[in-house]
Amino acid sequence: MQRTPARLFEITGKISVEDVAARSGAGWKNGINAAVPHLRAKYPRAATASFNGSQAHKSSKDPTDPKNCVTLAMFSERGTRIASAHIHEDGTFNDFPSRAGRAGIQEVAKSDSASFIEDASSRR
Repeated sequence: MQRTPARLFEITGKISVEDVAARSGAGWKNGINAAVPHLRAKYPRAATASFNGSQAHKSSKDPTDPKNCVTLAMFSERGTRIASAHIHEDGTFNDFPSRAGRAGIQEVAKSDSASFIEDASSRR
């Protein structure tokens, strides 16, 4: 069994990566571009994503996070929020899956386990 490659969600909405870089600093473009592929892989059900603002800020959702962040919200094809991520300028991120997002992560984990079991049995 082969898993299909993760579909790439499209960043939509009024705020672009360039808007974030213009308002928060040029380094943010590299940080976002480093984080987004990991988020796409982790949330394959996400079809679109949008920034909640262009200004980097301290997280109110995670007060223990000392770094400034920009928030990217990810949505399914039907518009259900899958997760939000606080992306840092250095490319690291903290993600917060919704109930729908947690269910999707569990499905991906089951799929990975099934393909691992199938791969292992085919090597015998």
